[in-house]
Formats: sequence, structure tokens, C-alpha cells
Amino acid sequence: MAARIGWAVLWILGLLALAVALATWRGALWPFDLRASLLMTASGLAGLARLWWWLWLLLASLALPGRALPPLWLAGLLAAVALHWTLGPARGLQPVAELGLGNLLALYAVPVALAVRIGVLAGIPLRLMQVKT
Repeated sequence: MAARIGWAVLWILGLLALAVALATWRGALWPFDLRASLLMTASGLAGLARLWWWLWLLLASLALPGRALPPLWLAGLLAAVALHWTLGPARGLQPVAELGLGNLLALYAVPVALAVRIGVLAGIPLRLMQVKT
């Protein structure tokens, strides 16, 4: 169990590091400014969590250990892109025509993966509690 939790935490930390790197690179914060990158990453993730919280909750609840995670990640990414495409401009997000599909995929790839991995991490103790009872 400790190894599974350790791997899940490493995945989450790696995804957060990737989010900081993307915020640095895409946010034109070069030369590297760690404080500004961390603030930009936290702000971006919090904004996406506020807008599409129910999608992240659904993905986390479906991501139990032992399930096929890449198809779930892909389905979540497509759902996030579809939500942005249809409801995003009404919620103050930049339209897809101006943002571009590549930037849109880059915007949602890491948050969807974080939701899936956090669901896996939360599912490890839940699965063990079901086995013990």
C-alpha cells in the first residue's frame, strides 16, 4: 500500500512540476522566475477548478486503482475541450478560434491528468477499507 501511495504522490508532484514548467514557458516568464511561475500555476489551476469543478470531481471518482487510466484521461481531455468550446466564452474564457486547438489541448492536459491521479490516490485507501470489511 505504501508503494502505491508513493507512486501516486510522485505522479502528482511530477504533474505539478510539469504545470509550473508550462506556466513558465507559455507565460513568457523567462528567465526563470520560480515565484511568479508558482503563482501563475496556482492561479490557473484554481481558475480551472472553479469553472469545471464537477468534471474534475467526476474524473477523480472514476479513476480507481486498477482501471485503464489513459482512456479516462483522453475522455476527460475531450470533455474539457468540448466544455471550453461550448461554454467557455460565456464564462469569460478565450474563444477556441482565437486560442487554437493546440493551446487548448495544452491548457487542459495537465489538469485532467491531475484529477485522474488524485482520484487514484484517494481510491487506494478506499479500496483497502472495502477489502478489510
